[in-house]
Amino acid sequence: MNEHPLDDMLATRCAAASPSASFEASIARALEPIEHAPGSRTAAASAPRPNRRNTNARNVARPRWQQACRAAAAVAAIALCVGGTAYAAEKLGLSLWQTDKYQVQVEPPVDENAGPATGDGQDQLIDEYRLTFSYIPERLSRHTMDVATGSFDEPGYAGWSQFAPSIQYYTYYVDTDQAAPFSSIDDSEIIEIGDHEAALLTFDYGMRNSKRQTQTCLYMAFPEERRIVKIQTSDDDLSEELLKVARGMTFEPTGQTVPADSMFTWSDAISSSEYDANRVAERATASSVDPLCVFEGRGLTDGQMGDFLATGQTFPLPYNDTMSAVVTSVQLHDTAEIVNRDEMPFGWRELIDEDGAIADNPLTFVKYGDGQSTTDTVLRQIQSPLKLVEVTMTLTNTGADTQDNIYCPLSLEAAVHEQGAWSQYRRVEECPEADEAQNALHVGTGRSGYVELVEDGTVGSVDAKLGPFAPGETKTARFLWLVNADECDKLLLDIDPDGVNGDDGGNYADGTWGSRFIDIRQPQ
Repeated sequence: MNEHPLDDMLATRCAAASPSASFEASIARALEPIEHAPGSRTAAASAPRPNRRNTNARNVARPRWQQACRAAAAVAAIALCVGGTAYAAEKLGLSLWQTDKYQVQVEPPVDENAGPATGDGQDQLIDEYRLTFSYIPERLSRHTMDVATGSFDEPGYAGWSQFAPSIQYYTYYVDTDQAAPFSSIDDSEIIEIGDHEAALLTFDYGMRNSKRQTQTCLYMAFPEERRIVKIQTSDDDLSEELLKVARGMTFEPTGQTVPADSMFTWSDAISSSEYDANRVAERATASSVDPLCVFEGRGLTDGQMGDFLATGQTFPLPYNDTMSAVVTSVQLHDTAEIVNRDEMPFGWRELIDEDGAIADNPLTFVKYGDGQSTTDTVLRQIQSPLKLVEVTMTLTNTGADTQDNIYCPLSLEAAVHEQGAWSQYRRVEECPEADEAQNALHVGTGRSGYVELVEDGTVGSVDAKLGPFAPGETKTARFLWLVNADECDKLLLDIDPDGVNGDDGGNYADGTWGSRFIDIRQPQ
């Protein structure tokens, strides 16, 4: 029997307490600094890999007094278990821990007395702050979306702004202390930027267009304003600049309040990261079947295919039957001298030199990773020669009114005709363990080409809008693709890739599939 009645009560209550799984996880995290302290048995096994980038931000090692406080908080929480309920200890800063080889969680600091919301439900108001910067990289210009969201972009990428080197920033109102899970993480650490803590994450998004896609992302905590700023770049050359931008970030109160639900919140960040993680994981297990290819899983017989359209045969455009079209010629080129370099698709600029010479395509066979315990693996890469495919078409307005913004979708399909049936050509089958065969950006079949309205000089992607066309007016359009040379004997031109003119909302009846294709197969 204990000497004091209080001891008896605590012993009785604690003996009956049944801590929840979430409570036990919190205790484990609280004790983690002790378990992973220098010299401990688990330190060497679970220590994060060092970040070898040359940054001016320094790694933060938790001071021993913080480690002691966390351990004391855990012990206090255990001692105060009454009826299975634990009294939560105050957080001591931004938290980061690893949950799998390529997965981490980031937990925000929350000061309940800082920037509280007023009102209830959808009427909650919070203080508004303007995010200001004392440093902007010289090569970039700022684009502000609102007082707390925007980007710094390098000018000179007209028409291809999505590929411009840039730094983006987003502000989250911290509405919860729940941790956000992040997958596809190659490196992670807590760093100190001025008086603020930040989680510096390097994402490895795997292989895209035969290149490994990475992103540097910083989550910087502003506890007094109840804000976290996410600042990110996918350009390796801007990683150092990102840290300089972060050092100059401050919040200025506007003196106004805004509805809490009008802002990005930390709950939004959690939902977004969970969605991204699920998408990557599903990609690793999903079928590689292309649902947009008419041949996939169909194996159309010659009878089902029917007769192809012929070069020189007139057909109506699928989205505007007032416009008629005729494919007049199909040519293959070994060089790209006919392409305006300033207007060509962005991905072509790395493959076509100033004289129009075309480099080989780095065709890459990839095994997908799940972003948690595995990442994308390159199984094989070959240098595949390319050809420039040129399709020339005349377009005529047969109506009485001027036609403008004409959508003229054309798509290339690589198809194989064997034993009286048509099927999609699947390059990936050359490497049985691969999930995908990747071309360079804007290379290959599909709609990844370029269109030029010759008379007007209008240039754009294959999905570009053309015009205007006066009544009875005819103009010539030139469509271009970069395609692997050994696929040119398999090419069909799809004049209705969306299936607009098919029966039953786009499903062509047996014996009519060929009416949407022109056979442009070129002998090797």
